[in-house]
Amino acid sequence: MKTLFTLLISGILLFTSLPVYSEAQSKVEVFYKNRKPSQQTLKEVKSILEKHAAKYQVEYHCITDSSTEKLIKKYNLPETHFPFAVVVNGKYCATIDSKNIVFLEFPLFMKGIGRHEGNWSMDHLNKVLN
Repeated sequence: MKTLFTLLISGILLFTSLPVYSEAQSKVEVFYKNRKPSQQTLKEVKSILEKHAAKYQVEYHCITDSSTEKLIKKYNLPETHFPFAVVVNGKYCATIDSKNIVFLEFPLFMKGIGRHEGNWSMDHLNKVLN
């Protein structure tokens, strides 16, 4: 009986010490193109994401890869041309300081790029990740 009790306690301790992984783990997915403006944005986004590496699982997806099509539909991203997007825990929109921020198109530091100007900044991304 004592041996059974010891085995039971050992099993419980072993089980509770194992890391737990779940689908609900915090996740960031970055969608980009292999073009200079997207790569410039990607570099800046990576520098922000590195600061939060312990908290988020990060995945990078090239928009033009056929394997990315399902994810674009899953997150309801535009099926037409878009150069960049950041999806945090399944969402690419957030309310920050009472303003609706959309992590789609280029961030504010790319102002003047043309029709793909977004309304988000690296500061907004940092705030959403905190």
